[in-house]
Amino acid sequence: SELTGQFDLDESQDPPLLTGHLDAAKLKLQDLGRSLGATGKNDAPGKNGAPGKRGRILSDEPFDLSVLRRMNADLAIDLRRLDLGTEMLRPLESVKARLQLQDGLLTLSDLRSRLAGGTVTGTARFDGSGGSADSPGWASRLDWRHVDLRHCLKSCLL
Repeated sequence: SELTGQFDLDESQDPPLLTGHLDAAKLKLQDLGRSLGATGKNDAPGKNGAPGKRGRILSDEPFDLSVLRRMNADLAIDLRRLDLGTEMLRPLESVKARLQLQDGLLTLSDLRSRLAGGTVTGTARFDGSGGSADSPGWASRLDWRHVDLRHCLKSCLL
């Protein structure tokens, strides 16, 4: 991954608030390993840089949702290339979004990306704000326009 950014942390708030922007020429999803709940055995990439254990993009280890409530955030994201870490899907290009984290509710809004000759826009939300650690809420609304699925999914599937 090749990341840059500018961030401000306001520790006078409870919880602290992180603001700023994250830019990346290239981001490999697997490089976020521990922040996505991966533990040591799943951090190491597998064959050809693909994810480790059982070819997963995300860890299959339990995720401590209380981590999402330790800080709030409001970040602009601009990724020129997002590698999902699997040989099955091609990387996303020109990914832009606003990431907001408020009391455990993680929202990606204003999501825009290019993929396989088309565009993907929308929002995604992960609710780890409370309740049972076994039942976080997940919702997304994505609009796919002119995406060539034969190009998006590598030839091993089609």
